[in-house]
Amino acid sequence: MIFVTVDPERDTPEIIKDYVAYFDPRIVALTGELEAVRSMAKARYIHFEKLPGEDGNYDMQHTAGIQLVKADGAFAGTLDSHEPFKTRMAKLRHLIKAE
Repeated sequence: MIFVTVDPERDTPEIIKDYVAYFDPRIVALTGELEAVRSMAKARYIHFEKLPGEDGNYDMQHTAGIQLVKADGAFAGTLDSHEPFKTRMAKLRHLIKAE
């Protein structure tokens, strides 16, 4: 599993490493220059937007979800936390068999 931040201005490598370790230490956390993140997001149909707040703070509005990707990097579907567990497992099994 790879986690990519859409807020590289605030999410340093150390911050996102600690964040994903809370869920599972096997998750790889990535960041990069904002333009590179924008390019990745566009290619993966991921929306994100910086929303100004008070006192110079801001929130990030973004697509949240898990994208399934084939070994060649091609999009293979999504996992939705609202789907039944059996549905998510079937998608993963199908992806593994397709490889």
